[in-house]
Amino acid sequence: MRRPLAAAAFFQAAGIVISYYSDIKIWQLCAICTAAYFVLGRIAAGRSARDACGGLQSSRSVCGNLMPKNVLIFFLIFLVGFSSMKLCSSRTSIYEGLAKDGEVARAEGIVMSVSIRKGSYDIILDCGAENLLVRLRGSEEDSEFVYGLAGRHCRFQGKLSCPDGRRNFGCFDYGLYLRSRNIRRIMNVSRFRVEAGELKLPLLRFLSLRRGRFLSSARKLLDERSFALLCGLMFGEKGYMDEDLYESFKRGGAAHVLAVSGLHVGLVCVVILKLFGGRRNKFTHGAMFFFLLCYVCLSNFSASVMRAALMVSLRIAAFELRRRYDMLSAASLAAIIFMSLNPYRLFDAGFQLSYLAAYSLGVALPWFELKFMKLADERRSLRLRKFGHFAAPGLAVQLGMAPLAVYHFLIFSPAGLILNPAVIAIAGLALFAGLTMFVSEMLGSAFLSAGFSGVARLFCRILIALMKSAEFLGGAISLPAPPLGMLILYYGFFFYFFSERRYLMCRKSQHGRTLALASVIIAASCLLPASLGISDGYLPWSRESRSVVFCDVGQGECMHISSGAFDALVDGGGFRMSNIAENTLRPYLLKNGVSSLDLAIVTHPDSDHALGIRQLSQIMPIKTIAFSCVYEGNEEISEGYRADEIIYLGAGDVLELGAARIVVLGPPRGSPPKEDDNENCIVCMLHIEGVRMLLTADIPMETENLLLDAGVDLRCDLLKVGHHGSAGSTGEEFLAAAGPGSALISCGRGNSYGHPAERVIELLSELGIIVLRVDEHGALAFKGMADGFMIFENASKDAIWHIPATQK
Repeated sequence: MRRPLAAAAFFQAAGIVISYYSDIKIWQLCAICTAAYFVLGRIAAGRSARDACGGLQSSRSVCGNLMPKNVLIFFLIFLVGFSSMKLCSSRTSIYEGLAKDGEVARAEGIVMSVSIRKGSYDIILDCGAENLLVRLRGSEEDSEFVYGLAGRHCRFQGKLSCPDGRRNFGCFDYGLYLRSRNIRRIMNVSRFRVEAGELKLPLLRFLSLRRGRFLSSARKLLDERSFALLCGLMFGEKGYMDEDLYESFKRGGAAHVLAVSGLHVGLVCVVILKLFGGRRNKFTHGAMFFFLLCYVCLSNFSASVMRAALMVSLRIAAFELRRRYDMLSAASLAAIIFMSLNPYRLFDAGFQLSYLAAYSLGVALPWFELKFMKLADERRSLRLRKFGHFAAPGLAVQLGMAPLAVYHFLIFSPAGLILNPAVIAIAGLALFAGLTMFVSEMLGSAFLSAGFSGVARLFCRILIALMKSAEFLGGAISLPAPPLGMLILYYGFFFYFFSERRYLMCRKSQHGRTLALASVIIAASCLLPASLGISDGYLPWSRESRSVVFCDVGQGECMHISSGAFDALVDGGGFRMSNIAENTLRPYLLKNGVSSLDLAIVTHPDSDHALGIRQLSQIMPIKTIAFSCVYEGNEEISEGYRADEIIYLGAGDVLELGAARIVVLGPPRGSPPKEDDNENCIVCMLHIEGVRMLLTADIPMETENLLLDAGVDLRCDLLKVGHHGSAGSTGEEFLAAAGPGSALISCGRGNSYGHPAERVIELLSELGIIVLRVDEHGALAFKGMADGFMIFENASKDAIWHIPATQK
């Protein structure tokens, strides 16, 4: 095998993924792998016997005999990845028994990195068995003290908390991201609860102090936006960037330059080589290795920088040992090392994109360079050859990374494909100017630092202007995340198409093997997502289906109904200090394959229900928006909403939503609007998969009594508790008439309203009603019916409920 390290990295990653998503035991997997090994051994033995009888060359027979040994090694690597993930996931935090969430605890260890946030500093504390994320409250005046903590053994005292897991289906899992950095707990600390102890890592402290001083001086030399952009380019520090600036790079398809990566490491290596006159000897390589180590520390041990630094170190070692260097093998070895140290790294988007960029370059770049060279030779154009040398890396990386980038960030920028080569070149020049400023600052040359600050400012402004031009050229397109099966299908054929194996098989006309390999890729894209529980179907474009989802929108309500090809929202949450549509609703919908809505119901105009729908209508197509019939004729209610049609709902209206149906129970048509908007709410019954769900919005007890007096059939299997579980809703008579087996409360964690009220919780408990809470479990989904039980699960999939349906 030409690149065994690449195959080893693949099998290790496969073991980690299967371990994370499946409930298979280690002994079960060992039995499966053993059986597969003996089956493959028998096949190989039969092939060797046929070759011997046919008088073929012995090399093929030898390969046939060796094949099971290679398979055995890869199976062992697969089992190592599987077992390491199982062990890592079963390990509890060292703070598990010391303090509960919200309690004060003490922690000590070596400070490994410091980065700034708005109003605080993020400190990574190495406590030995795991890291701790310390959020230290402080101002910019404290920067000298805080950056000076790096490399010291420090003690902190503050409140411990568990990081949030996945709060909405398919969306960002902050807890998983922190685990990729070996962090399981967060501690919030005051500036006066820190004790700086013995210095353990002098180089780390020296570099951290220099970084802090450089940031302070650069802020005085540059304008605010140029300074924020330079911090992102040099250190991946986004704490200084305003939301608009970062969003412009994101929508321009150039956010990758704000995450320190191989580009930065490559520039450092080029600068060092130029300083030493291009001579490659032990002294030059030693200096390069030292500066790479320094840059890894300055970048707060970024995964992409560590990957690139390790690959450069391997290249240096290959040069000194006079061995052949292979990019794919080096990247694979780096991946094996980092996945062995922490299997959770595999689930970090930065880790995935960093290695995918390296693999795309290693596989696709030679093909693009060859095509450009042939085209240049045919047209006898030196300019075309130079253009190909410049454009080929960008094309290879973009073609390889685009689907995965859409999966993680839900954005594709056609303009970014055009502008990326220029963006990368200018970002490199700005980075060079910034690094020169940093070195000048270290050497105490204020004049040189001030001179290069002008150069850095110029290139940063050019970058900002390029992002504006990207918006002018069409900007970014918001796309739904591709299903996992489609990603497997794409990348399977991507790496096969650009591989040397395909070239050799085509030259030898081995069409049977080509067909077999294509069949394996297609089978994997169909079977793997379904077997891991990520998809409900056996087609690559299948997704995991959820009939009803009660989304986590903080202190508010939002319900997503999905029935066949029909998608609807009932309310959308909302908070006046942030854009809930941009930050929560659109990412959730796109992650679950929804790019437009057929219907959005606004139960009443309160901002915690209506604002999200209004914001979403500005950025996503909505066919129909429905309001309460009491507001019909009031144009102010629908102001700011965009939809193909505006309708008004009253008692007796029925909405067909594919296989589901909504029956409106109130308010009665012709009733005048009441002063309290909560009394004007749309109340409806959702019929889906044989289950009745009563949706009560924010109605108070007075409205509940009106429904009872009108003789409305309130019987339901699940009650969406009114007004977030407030004390003014959910009366005893109303609850008795509804007779639900379960009740769901949608409210925000730690809200200032005291929702849900103790009276409501006690009442539900006394009646034996199972209570589901969004504030405690995150988003909750109704998966369907099984043997008379309603199946619910939360977004992080660590809780599942089987609740009997009460209404037959």
